Amino acid sequence: MKIIENSVFCLNDHILLAIFEDGGVVFNLKARMSFLINCTGAGIIRLLDGKKNIGEVIHNFAQVYEKQEAFVKDDAMNFFKSLLERGWVHVK
Repeated sequence: MKIIENSVFCLNDHILLAIFEDGGVVFNLKARMSFLINCTGAGIIRLLDGKKNIGEVIHNFAQVYEKQEAFVKDDAMNFFKSLLERGWVHVK
């Protein structure tokens, strides 16, 4: 599935996120599993509020981590694709 920058993602109802200083934990209540994520993944998922589109999320993430958007865009797009494939998010 191709992700477009104006897509708006939301966490699915069965996904909970706990964020810590050095990363986070994603709880998949449906699968009864938890997953450790690094601080980069946690920072991106935290921005998926159902209001910002993917382009805005990438922009905000780049600003917070003081990176150029072009530097993080490809990795972020791949991460969004994996979130969709895992069933953690849906397109609003």
